[in-house]
Amino acid sequence: MGLEAANQRVAGQLLQQAYTTLTDEKQRQEWLTSANANQVYISLWASAVHEEEVLPEQIQYLMENGEHYQKVVAQYVLANSQNIAVKFEIARNSLDEKDPELLYWILQNYSYDYEYTWQVGEAEERVLKVKRTPALEDKSTRMHEYERFKAILKAVPVKEKSGVSAVLDFTEFRYSTDLVLRKMLYLTAYDMDAEWIAELIDMSAQMSPDIRGDLINYFTGDTNSEKQRGFIFASLSDKSMTNREHALRQVKKLTLHENELKLVEDLLKLKTGSLRQNAIDILLHQSGELLSLSLERLLSAKGELQRLAGLELLTELKDDQDNTEQYEQLKTLADGITTPTPKERQLLDKLKQDSDYNAENGFGLYDPRQTEAWLLEQRDVSAVDLKQSLIISTERASKFLHGLDELVHEYRDFEYEVEYYSGSKEAKLIGAELRPLSYKHRVEVLDHDQFETASELQQYPLAEKWQHYYGESGLCSQELMGLHFALQMRNMKDAVYSFYSHFSNVYDYDQMRKTKLLEGGRKQFLEQLLPLESIWEIVEIIDDLRYNRQVMTLVPAFFTDSKRSDTYDLAEAALIKVMTSDLTQLEKQDLPVWQVAASPLFAILQSRVNDVDTFRSSSARRSNMICEEQKWMSNVIRFFM
Repeated sequence: MGLEAANQRVAGQLLQQAYTTLTDEKQRQEWLTSANANQVYISLWASAVHEEEVLPEQIQYLMENGEHYQKVVAQYVLANSQNIAVKFEIARNSLDEKDPELLYWILQNYSYDYEYTWQVGEAEERVLKVKRTPALEDKSTRMHEYERFKAILKAVPVKEKSGVSAVLDFTEFRYSTDLVLRKMLYLTAYDMDAEWIAELIDMSAQMSPDIRGDLINYFTGDTNSEKQRGFIFASLSDKSMTNREHALRQVKKLTLHENELKLVEDLLKLKTGSLRQNAIDILLHQSGELLSLSLERLLSAKGELQRLAGLELLTELKDDQDNTEQYEQLKTLADGITTPTPKERQLLDKLKQDSDYNAENGFGLYDPRQTEAWLLEQRDVSAVDLKQSLIISTERASKFLHGLDELVHEYRDFEYEVEYYSGSKEAKLIGAELRPLSYKHRVEVLDHDQFETASELQQYPLAEKWQHYYGESGLCSQELMGLHFALQMRNMKDAVYSFYSHFSNVYDYDQMRKTKLLEGGRKQFLEQLLPLESIWEIVEIIDDLRYNRQVMTLVPAFFTDSKRSDTYDLAEAALIKVMTSDLTQLEKQDLPVWQVAASPLFAILQSRVNDVDTFRSSSARRSNMICEEQKWMSNVIRFFM
């Protein structure tokens, strides 16, 4: 309530009122409908202190019968609740309000949303994850609420409004149409309804660049939809440079028509390096006839930037041995530039040069005819059982995780300060969120031959407390690795879409969203290979913790700081076991499932490198993974051709 900013007399009055409502039930009931907003707030607060279960009923009463200021107070108090289901249910029954301040709190309490997850080992692959609720599984229910959000956009005339609350002067609000549009995107994401996506595309001008970026990235997967294709290409000229790059990534997934290709060529009038690089990459992947037409247009363009792009395309073709024949057919197009600029002259000279370095002579860096012995070393893993080596007993895991949860609870009110990349700082409570103390750049690479890495745990507040707990727990390195691995595999019950980078070549967009990973041959393969039952038991323990996000932050930090040499051999054996597992029983489209198990194990292996020998060995395993991936990918391609 901003007591630190209030004068002594006012602060004293508020504290006296708080004491009164805590000790006098009659007063609590009377103040619930008080004309004083602070008294309504204190009444609800005191009720929650006594018994939080009565709070939803009181808030619902105010939303149905209260004045505007009472509704604002009710929604503000509700926003501080941790009961997501209750917040959501009350908020969704209050979507007829039209006041921006009140709507801000209602939309905050409409607590289900979509979020982003990162693929294991794929730092650049961010995928959409929908936080589903049984209340919205019925399409007609979603349609009803979608229409209510549309009505809000029409009924509320302001696009954005923010400031200090007119009801509770110690709070602020920031209403914007983005809050409404994001909820509409969330409802659409359940089944990617094509009509809703078309409507949202029509509303894209009302969106901020970030929300429009989500629409481009995650809601334009239907390559047969002219509406979605048109939006993607229109986004190539978006005011946001980031959204142009998003659109280019979507274009890469399409088979282009000639008129669409011209839109990509138009981007080559710009100087922006990332846009030019992506546009050139798209053109390089076109068929010979379309590529030839693009080159003709680019090399004959009036602007130097487009002509330079045409020459860069030819240079890329020349340097790619797989495109030698195509390059020979197209290189004469460069002769059309009769009066080259200095920059064009450099590229033309490069096209005429014959490099002495090629794959046959190792590009002058190594002798490809010789292979070092360590690259050929094989390790026998026939006796390795991942159901034993990648496991921690449920009893030990439960004791460790619940103990850690209790420790977080003990220090839940500890306040610390986070410094972001920009230099700005923000105070946090450990019980609300556990973050690194600083986001400033720190070196992650192995430090020369010392192979030393900075402590991960030291990046967090109260590092000594967490470290002491781990030291006293008696958990060995192998058990910690089993616990860490279980956390890495916790999303295996999701749809195939959560493993987009592995399956994007064999499943289309809709199939990935509708198909569970653990079905059919994929499930059988993983069940035979991994201790799934143990993993699910650990995930259930984690999910039931009060501070599961903090615990899921600390466990990987413990593992990162653990002695790497203790678990390198174990991690390597586990990875080899997965890589050499029998895939013959899998359908061709299910072959990528081995990567679901291999990718986190390879990430673990890399984190365990501790000397030159283990560095070499992990590099060899990476080469083996690439070879295996190419091998099954060629089988898949033949299957679908």
